[in-house]
Amino acid sequence: TNTTLAFRAANRALAVASAGIDDALLKLVRNKNFDTGTEGSTYPVNVGPNETANVEVQQDNPVAGQVKILSEAWVLLYRRKIQAVVAVDPVTQRANVISWEQVAL
Repeated sequence: TNTTLAFRAANRALAVASAGIDDALLKLVRNKNFDTGTEGSTYPVNVGPNETANVEVQQDNPVAGQVKILSEAWVLLYRRKIQAVVAVDPVTQRANVISWEQVAL
């Protein structure tokens, strides 16, 4: 039914956005200074056929020593956005996820 298709598409969009967060976390583990540049700049993470998350990584946001990751994905007409905040220890280089939440659109 249409309701089932909509439910699946919305959940798939959430999964694709989560994959974008995972990709950014891997990049941060490899390079603690990873950043996408100016606010609003994103890079694509291709998850499946016609399924892409657009990911933004901002260093020292919301505060110094923390990294904000935003990931947004569309599946059919359904859009989902997730935000994660990560603290990177300057000595051990260990990245700790402080928060991970779906952002209201």
